[in-house]
Amino acid sequence: MLDKKTFSIGELSKITNLSTATINYYVKIGVLSPPKKINKTRAVYSSNHISLLKTIKKLKEKKINLNGIKEIINNSGFSEVIDKKNKQENLTISNLIKDSNISEDIYDKLIDSKIIKIPKISNDGIPYHTINDLTLSQAVGDILSLGINIQQILKNKDHSIFSRLESILLAEYIKSIKGEKNTKNISRVIQSFDTIRKYLRRLELEKTLYKK
Repeated sequence: MLDKKTFSIGELSKITNLSTATINYYVKIGVLSPPKKINKTRAVYSSNHISLLKTIKKLKEKKINLNGIKEIINNSGFSEVIDKKNKQENLTISNLIKDSNISEDIYDKLIDSKIIKIPKISNDGIPYHTINDLTLSQAVGDILSLGINIQQILKNKDHSIFSRLESILLAEYIKSIKGEKNTKNISRVIQSFDTIRKYLRRLELEKTLYKK
């Protein structure tokens, strides 16, 4: 079946072990690109959709919520890196630096400032980073390319108290969930919390940028 160039949603469901409802939902929220329309009632998926769904499953296993997955998948240049990294659980330090387009000096500063976590050690004694670490370092590399100074980025450490306060508030939200505190409910709370905080941060940014 994998020798085919296109697949129906039923075939895609069997290959990826995901329900058709889940696949349709991923398309609806923009995590998965829409299938190609053949006619009014039929649409087909490509082998790229299979790769993306496998990527999504792996990212979900790493406890990344759908908003985070959407950013990774849809961010130009990031999805190719993630597809490649899905073949291995760990990223070496050199790979993280290379894929993030940052220098070793920048990497060291991020580690020293605790903006990125110290690498873990594999059973083979090799230091490694996670996909979450990669996403952070790529974001740093991206804004550095726009001319933002690394010292400005390192100021995040000085304001870590705000991150802790947000975490405390978010933890309170999660503890207040009625019924089962499963992954789905927790993810919903996190996504809604992120939306609220982003909105409030934007309001404060507008005040700061445009105050007279």
